[in-house]
Amino acid sequence: MTITNESELPDFDEMIEAVEKIKELSLRRATIELSLKKEEAELVRTVTSDPKYFMNGKAPSMSYIEGAYKYTGIDNCLLPVRSSLIEVTAELECEKAKFYLMKDKLDIWRTISANERATLL
Repeated sequence: MTITNESELPDFDEMIEAVEKIKELSLRRATIELSLKKEEAELVRTVTSDPKYFMNGKAPSMSYIEGAYKYTGIDNCLLPVRSSLIEVTAELECEKAKFYLMKDKLDIWRTISANERATLL
């Protein structure tokens, strides 16, 4: 790989924008995860206290709740939240990859530049 001029290097403003985008996506992901944990807690509270979810007159076990309700929710109500978490996580990982690629380009340019200076001496 040869970086022939500095115009091929990432712009620092672009890198700052990428960092801001990573921050925004990280915040969105954390907010969705918090919402999901809250809804999961409410779901556990509901199915362990509402008799309509009891089995043989007893509240369902945690292992049953984990398998039957916790991922999808009652009537699949958690699936849209999980879907948005997947989307935000994918966007975040993509943005991080772009940022690391920009950093790698700078490192490569730095190495090439140092090598060129060394051969001039």
